[in-house]
Amino acid sequence: MRTILVPIDFSVPAYNAALYALEMAKRLQAALHLFHVIEAVDKALLDAQIIWPIVNYDDLKAKAVDNIHLFQQRLEEHEARNIGSNKVFITCSLAEGVVHQEIDKEIHRSMPILLVAGMHGAGNARRFIFGSKSRDLIAHVYCPILLIPNDFTYRTIHKIAFATDLSQGDIDLIELLTVFAKPFDAEILIGHIGADTDDTRHEETMETFLHAVTCKNNDDKIYYRYIPQKNIENGILWLTENGQIDVLTMVHRPRGILNELLRGSRTKQIAKRIAIPLLVLKH
Repeated sequence: MRTILVPIDFSVPAYNAALYALEMAKRLQAALHLFHVIEAVDKALLDAQIIWPIVNYDDLKAKAVDNIHLFQQRLEEHEARNIGSNKVFITCSLAEGVVHQEIDKEIHRSMPILLVAGMHGAGNARRFIFGSKSRDLIAHVYCPILLIPNDFTYRTIHKIAFATDLSQGDIDLIELLTVFAKPFDAEILIGHIGADTDDTRHEETMETFLHAVTCKNNDDKIYYRYIPQKNIENGILWLTENGQIDVLTMVHRPRGILNELLRGSRTKQIAKRIAIPLLVLKH
């Protein structure tokens, strides 16, 4: 059975992301697997009462077991209230260790089609991709990742934007994106952000790219738009604010747009204004 993996830490953003994943699972005809990682601590220090002097590790684990089953029960009760919806099979499990490492192990074990997680960052303000947990997922997890803003409520997906620099590697990823888009009958907007002053060269590159996309995808719901911006952040903001899109898709690779955003000094400014889910595909 196809599975959507949802890493949880029992927070409000995690529950919100799980609700979004539940709706995705219905459309994608997939099961939902909740996964919690008890973060590793130095047990020698714990025993010496230098860290967490009062907390007993076994009690901590037992509480995590209770919490994940309560989390699962809340989702099942939420689903039961939606009369007539497709029933989603929900399971859960725990692991101990480094969060992104244990998530990666779980991915290799269960082979999910998608990982859905809440965006995390310091404080209660909306965050984009600079929260440490989100960055770890993007850097270390090799499956499609859908990051949900803390207060975002699920809405039917009508249009998915794919931000590209017209790299040939993106062509195969657009084909993968159509797999997610078709169950929603959603459009795919290919958005190229750039400042190419040579119109002829850009036109040739664009036509070559789109021809390759068309050859791989016989889909009349794929569109292209050039966004003339020298600044990547501004281009992304324009796309999300003016494209009437429900999900933004970006590719993570060493020299890609997303990597530049992760390293950019203005990412926090973007975070305050972007309020839609981010789908991260790995090259």
